[in-house]
Amino acid sequence: MSELKIDNLVQKLPKGEGKYKIRKLSAIGKIAVHHSAIRGGTAMAYARYHIDTNGWPGIGYHYVIDADGTIHKVNNLSTVSYHVGQSNRIACGVCFTGNYDEDTPPEAQLAAGAALIAELLRAMPWLQLNDIWGHTQFPGYAWKSCPGKLFPLARLIDMVEKRMKDELAGA
Repeated sequence: MSELKIDNLVQKLPKGEGKYKIRKLSAIGKIAVHHSAIRGGTAMAYARYHIDTNGWPGIGYHYVIDADGTIHKVNNLSTVSYHVGQSNRIACGVCFTGNYDEDTPPEAQLAAGAALIAELLRAMPWLQLNDIWGHTQFPGYAWKSCPGKLFPLARLIDMVEKRMKDELAGA
């Protein structure tokens, strides 16, 4: 992912006890879209919560996107982190900072998310647009609203598609 500016926090975030399992990239079959469900917050705060409250080995996502569009890599894609239960082994987790049950995401954040996900689809060409799922679409999570009732998931997917088509056309 060379063209995107991504803040790599993988080695900077705290780790809990134990270790996440590792997978081959070819095992990834979905991109899971989340929201942090709180206004504000940071990758560091999410890592602390996941470790201290949930008892996880580290932060549960692979990427965190701040409201201003800053993208943080928080786990390697080969890491089977905890964010979608029984589907963790096949999912890459992308968290949008914010409570999108109460607010709508800022344009800069959506644009950064579309750019990141387009890059992930290029890096893993076996994935398609219909492999971009909201957290609630994964088995066992119908009760959740994640990535939020006001999160425009269909629009985000359209933005990813447009970005990929524009890049193919040389725009």
